[in-house]
Amino acid sequence: MVLKEDIIPLPLTFQYWSMELSQADKDRLQGCIDKEQESKLGNLIDKIAKDWWQSQQGNPEKSEPKSITLKAYQSDNKFKYLDCKSLYKALGGEQFIPNPMQQEMFEAIVKNDPAILLKSPTGSGKLEAVLFPALAQGYRLILPLPARSLLEDQKERIEKYLKTLSKIQPSREISLVVDTGAQMYRWVYWDGEDITSKLNINPRRHLYKGDVILTTIDKFLYRYFAFGDKQKSFIFPLRINQEKTLICFDEAHTYDEISFTNFHSLVKALYEAGRSLILMTATMPPEYLSDRFNYLELIDYVDIPEKADKLKEFQAQTLKQDCLNQRSFEWISEVKCDRENHNYFQSEFTNIILKEWQAKQNSKIICVVETVTDAAAIYEELIKQLGLNIKDKLEKIFLYHGRIAEQVRTDLYKRLQQRDAGNQPYILITTSAIEVGCDLNCETFISQICSPENLIQRVGRCNRKGNFPNAKVILVGNEIPDFANSLDSTGWEKYKNTLRNLKQFKTQKIQQWISRSQQVDDYRVVELFSMLHEYVYQANRTCHHLHKQGLIPTRSWTPSVKLEFHGEQVHSISVPIDRLCSGIKYANTHVYQRKYGQENTRWNMQPSLEWGSAYNKEIIVKIYPANENVIYDAELEEYQYEESLGFVNLPKIFTKLTTNSADEKLLYSEGNRKAIITYTKSLAKTPSSLE
Repeated sequence: MVLKEDIIPLPLTFQYWSMELSQADKDRLQGCIDKEQESKLGNLIDKIAKDWWQSQQGNPEKSEPKSITLKAYQSDNKFKYLDCKSLYKALGGEQFIPNPMQQEMFEAIVKNDPAILLKSPTGSGKLEAVLFPALAQGYRLILPLPARSLLEDQKERIEKYLKTLSKIQPSREISLVVDTGAQMYRWVYWDGEDITSKLNINPRRHLYKGDVILTTIDKFLYRYFAFGDKQKSFIFPLRINQEKTLICFDEAHTYDEISFTNFHSLVKALYEAGRSLILMTATMPPEYLSDRFNYLELIDYVDIPEKADKLKEFQAQTLKQDCLNQRSFEWISEVKCDRENHNYFQSEFTNIILKEWQAKQNSKIICVVETVTDAAAIYEELIKQLGLNIKDKLEKIFLYHGRIAEQVRTDLYKRLQQRDAGNQPYILITTSAIEVGCDLNCETFISQICSPENLIQRVGRCNRKGNFPNAKVILVGNEIPDFANSLDSTGWEKYKNTLRNLKQFKTQKIQQWISRSQQVDDYRVVELFSMLHEYVYQANRTCHHLHKQGLIPTRSWTPSVKLEFHGEQVHSISVPIDRLCSGIKYANTHVYQRKYGQENTRWNMQPSLEWGSAYNKEIIVKIYPANENVIYDAELEEYQYEESLGFVNLPKIFTKLTTNSADEKLLYSEGNRKAIITYTKSLAKTPSSLE
């Protein structure tokens, strides 16, 4: 029932009965929560209540009547600061003045039902440009990100603003949801404090009940199609499509192949449903702007000179960023990126880092290479050459890549952030895992040569705040590795000529060569998206069997495997299954599978791998160090794992079989046991990402 605000309050009196739970009943209810069997809570509570009612012969003693007054709800969702400047000062502090892009975005979001593609440089405050007006207008803001590595950085920034909002609006509960494959959690803020632990709630049962939902594109696709808790999974589509929901896709330029097909289909479906949505990017290829997303309103502070100049002028004057965009440029093209002689490349890259560090030992240096193998080797050689003690090594030299264990990656990045924020010297060796969304600010940036869109994103971490008068960008290598190259031969020649003539790094000169080959959508992915959409949103029962299978190829048809190292602690990562088809075999490496049992409705761990599709099982590879509790195979080499290096090498577990069918087939063999695992082939041969 909706009551108008001027309606006379209605007094109501309620008669009720109350019961006290026994300790045994409390223990039974808590047991459901401890075992993550919340779906059984309702039935158990119902049984406890019925048993109590029967014990009272259906006539328990009544409690004292209670009276309440029914009033019209006075919504405090809308922020009391309705103008842009007041809003930014309230949430960001007295010194936080919105730039021209942020002011334009405020007006666009406040006018209701935005459908915008925002193109603005790295470090220009795109997150705040969407977050602040969304909070002011009472939107539920959903932020699907392209990678999990971005979530922690964004969470800390958003949490700070939500705590401030809860202090300004002390009568309002503010909440943040983080929802990924590895983490499902809901934080609640009240009067500037995190009160989650004080509430009697299960933080994992968030059901998108939050003011801001941080997630990944992969998880968001599953939620969009109602995959999750069987009893409540359709709450997700309901809340995604609820009024006053704004969906903002950050780093929208990063998607390609299957992930782009899904991304494009998802954005189009949301737009056609009338949802409020925003795409944010710094380097969106022009082909996507003109062909794929031309139905969105374009707000461009990169390619429209008047707007770009206005933003730069604001940053230089208002923020006192006198050195903004001042970065000298050098291309050391004589260093060969020879994969046959990668030791040479690693040695030369290390020497360049050492030269810069010795010239400025109190500087911050970020170094990016394309492969985990190169990053780990350069990191080890750097430590060896510098001769650092353990304390200095931990404080000053960092290695960060996509195969650092999930259990240590967050803490590692926090330590790096703290050092960066304190303007303390460090050297970071990394890969493309740090390329987008990470709020770091170095004085010297050294990168292996890469495509123009990647270079612009990477250099966005250099002199980000315009506070380094002698900032420097160094590009190393003679050619872009094939797996990381987006340029054809003509584009490559033009790009090289531009690099040769640069003395200062100029984003405008680099971005003119950004290009993306014609995207060929995998028709199977398009059809699957369409059929799942018809089932969930149009109740097409003929598509029920697809929904029941629970399969969505979000980035690739290639399924992932969980790789675990069981040392003093268990460290793990997820890797595509085809990455485990090369390399060498290691001792004490065993394969398990978790499979969903229809009879007991649980995932059951099995110590062997069964034949069949990889999609209906979770494959886990466990690696053990040699010790008295493990049978050691002396014929095989022991896997060398170090926490600071991560999973540099991957074990060979499968052998890829030649097949002319539509399926890839992998042979697993251990002793007398054999199994063939199948999954769907990709239409285009995608090079393995080596983050």
